[in-house]
Amino acid sequence: MQRGSIPHLAPIDGLRAVAVLSVMIYHLDAGLLPGGFLGVDIFFVISGFVVSGALPPAGISGLRQLLGLFYARRATRILPALYVCLLLSTLLAVIIIPHSWQNDIAERSGLAAVLGYSNFVLAHEAGNYFALQSEYNVFTHTWSLGVEEQFYALFPWLFLPWLTGSRGRSAALFLAGLVLSLGCAYFAAGTDKAAGFYLIYSRFWELALGVLAFQVSSRTGACAAAPWRALASAVCAAIVGFGLAQAAPDRTPYPASLLPCGATAALLVLIRTDNEWRGLRRVLTLPPMIYLGRISYSLYLWHWPIFVLFRWTTGLPGVVPACAASLMTLAAGSASYRFVELPPRRALARGRIAPRTALMAAAILVAIMYPVEQSIWPLRAAISLSTVTRHAADWYPDTTVKTVSSAGCRVRAVQAEAVGIAALELHRSGCPAPAARLPTMFILGDSHAFGYTDLLAEYVRTTGAAGMLYAHGGCAILGQKPNDAPMCDRFIGLAIGDLERRLRPGDVVFLPGLRIARLADWFAVYGEPHARAVMLGAAQAQWRAADLAATVPLLRRIVARGAKVVLEAPKPVFAAPNFRCADWFTKSNPICAGGLTVPRATIEALRAPVLDEFRAAVDAVPGLRVWDPLPILCPGAVCAANDAGGPLFFDADHLSGYGNRKLVPVFEAFLSGLARDRKEGQGSALDPLGPGAPDPIH
Repeated sequence: MQRGSIPHLAPIDGLRAVAVLSVMIYHLDAGLLPGGFLGVDIFFVISGFVVSGALPPAGISGLRQLLGLFYARRATRILPALYVCLLLSTLLAVIIIPHSWQNDIAERSGLAAVLGYSNFVLAHEAGNYFALQSEYNVFTHTWSLGVEEQFYALFPWLFLPWLTGSRGRSAALFLAGLVLSLGCAYFAAGTDKAAGFYLIYSRFWELALGVLAFQVSSRTGACAAAPWRALASAVCAAIVGFGLAQAAPDRTPYPASLLPCGATAALLVLIRTDNEWRGLRRVLTLPPMIYLGRISYSLYLWHWPIFVLFRWTTGLPGVVPACAASLMTLAAGSASYRFVELPPRRALARGRIAPRTALMAAAILVAIMYPVEQSIWPLRAAISLSTVTRHAADWYPDTTVKTVSSAGCRVRAVQAEAVGIAALELHRSGCPAPAARLPTMFILGDSHAFGYTDLLAEYVRTTGAAGMLYAHGGCAILGQKPNDAPMCDRFIGLAIGDLERRLRPGDVVFLPGLRIARLADWFAVYGEPHARAVMLGAAQAQWRAADLAATVPLLRRIVARGAKVVLEAPKPVFAAPNFRCADWFTKSNPICAGGLTVPRATIEALRAPVLDEFRAAVDAVPGLRVWDPLPILCPGAVCAANDAGGPLFFDADHLSGYGNRKLVPVFEAFLSGLARDRKEGQGSALDPLGPGAPDPIH
């Protein structure tokens, strides 16, 4: 086999530094470098080039030896630094970040990163890389490592003909892969942007471009300096710089990455074939650039979890937090490079360990790492500093289904056999059977339906009745304009179909939902002016009329089956997510600036259009009822997310476990009133909170 390897080229370290600095700046503040995310694309091209030049060394005599050395090098390069970062990041996340249902993706993607497929988990479960939620997952950045590791599984087989003299065949294979991958990126841009961003199918072309740049430069050979080369390098650098400054997130990797990646490949060819070009070389070979390039892998590994931990605690916006996070990243990256990344690489390169030994060590490391990583997450309750995690029963609205009473009677939640949608069926276990069938309670709505899990579980526990829960984010019935109407129509249609299959006369159908505009969510603050504009505009009035006309027939159909249908009047909303502001180390976070109180008058104004729609629905559907939790959750002139007993709300609008327990007796009294009304033959008279309570509808 031909040797074909290349000496270390200092300007390539400079290019790596440009790439990692671009990514770091973008993740600190996207406004500073809007296209900085393209640094990862540049990394891919460089990786394809460098891995091609690293093989084969002198003395390789067969395919088995070639593959052994290649994978030994990749393993010693990637795994030690990655696994140390994963372990420490997981431990810090468990200690600092409050556990919540929306950040469960961190656990799944962290475990997947151990085996090199976190990009698939993120593509199918996390959605858009550029969404705010992704910025709070300590392992989002591992998607690119997954892409590289998957590329390395293919690379030696496609590159082998190059080493055995069939250079044209190898180039053709990579070119074919590039074209196919570009086709995947093109189609994904219009059909599945998340898959297009995360998956190897639409990213292979960037790494293949680096391989082809190496192969072109190998055929060209070194040439004397020429004016056109200086001009070419300047043009390529300008294209890369323009992409980093202007690329649009929703157009990557196709078509936004095309020109910057092509320019990077051209720069790599110029670097290898011209040892005398000066202007750009001087910048790329400055000692700080070379150093940052050499530690770029460790910098990339550590910058993201450090930035994410800042976002969860003190917040990242501002000069001081940004500088502190950057210095911590530099320190962690330098330490990782010096003490974790470099020693095994040097040991392999200097022959102190054989490739076979390195591969066996890597296999053992993988086998140990996965269960170790998996074992850290269950330690949350024992080692977390967050009061949210340590007092789970007060914060999470689904703890009752995990609690066993002294008599062994408990409520279990299992996935129901509802066709096409996720649904939970709650029933008692280890309890005396009720004397007769009691009304089943069905809860159907958006994520606020899930927020009533404890209330439903308590109903099931105390009565022995069954409970069903259908929930899909953003899909409440009546009074909520969905962001994705087709998806919500599908969910509601399937849920109602399953509900009607189970429904019996006297059953309760409870329809909660977020029906007023948020003042804040987990990751952003919107403010009262925005909420008023959403709720009180003329367009909303038109939409509500259409919503009412479309929903009344559905409500009549359910009521006609003998069910007691209950709408939930809107609860308070707040300008900060409660769980993110509950700990001493989070109170200064900018997300908490809006506070955890709001004037009741503000809530009454925001929910007035919804109550008007409810009045019209009650008039149109005899037997329809409205339950209003506001007087219990906000008894005074100011609504608060917490009271003396604990947190009423988990975040800026979802109920907490404690809030559920506070509402249980009131809701049970309301249901008892419904039963009395039915026996007495009453129509749609409302008594939402018992005798003497204000009625929001009549």
